[in-house]
Amino acid sequence: CRAAPSFFRTEASSIVACALPLACQGWDATLQRNVCAEGMGGYLCQTCLDGYWRPFDKSFATCSQCGWESPAQFLIVLFLQSMVVWIVSVMSIDAACWGNMHSVILRLALNYFSTVSVLSRLEAWELETALGSGRVTAVVQSLNALFRFDGGVTAHLMGLECWLGSLQGPSGGPWSTLQAMTLLWILMPLLWPLSLVLSSLSIFEVFTQWGRLVKMIRND
Repeated sequence: CRAAPSFFRTEASSIVACALPLACQGWDATLQRNVCAEGMGGYLCQTCLDGYWRPFDKSFATCSQCGWESPAQFLIVLFLQSMVVWIVSVMSIDAACWGNMHSVILRLALNYFSTVSVLSRLEAWELETALGSGRVTAVVQSLNALFRFDGGVTAHLMGLECWLGSLQGPSGGPWSTLQAMTLLWILMPLLWPLSLVLSSLSIFEVFTQWGRLVKMIRND
C-alpha cells in the first residue's frame, strides 16, 4: 500500500490525506517510510523539526529554517518599531496643534496596510489548485514579503519562534514555545508603552537641559 504525494501512510498501513498537502511527499518504497517536505516531520508531516519554525499566525504553513536565533534580533526590531511609534506620535501631536494633515495621512496609510495584509494570509494549500504546485510556493512567498505589514507590531521580523525555541532547548517543544510567546504578548502591552513613556521623558529632559546649557553659554 503506497501513499501518493499529499497523503500519509500510518503504522496500520492506512492511507490518510494530509492536513498540509505540500508537507507530505508520498511513500518511499526503498526506505519504507513517509517522505516529508524539508523541515517537516512527525505524524502527517505537520510538525516542525528542530531548527525550523512556523509563523504563529499561519497554522497551516510549512516550516521554514531558522536564521538568527538571538535576542538581538528581537531587540533591534523592537527599538526600530519604537522609534517609528515615537515619530508618528510627534507628528500626530503636531497635527493636533497646528492643523497639519499628518494624522489624516497616517490614518489612511495604516488602514491601507491593514487591508492589503489580507493577501499575506493566503497559504499554499489554498492556491495550489488554481496555480499548481510548481508556482504556488513562489507566489505565496512574494505575497507574504510584500503585504505582511498590517500597520501593527512587526512581529514576523522578530524571530520569536526560533529565539524562544532555542531558549527552551531540546526538552521544551512547540507547546513550551507557544506558552512563552503568549506570556510575552501579555506583558508587551504593559511594558512597551511604559518604556516609550520613560524614553520620551528622558529625551525631553535631555533636550531641556541642552537648551538651558546653550542659553547659559550665549548669556556668558
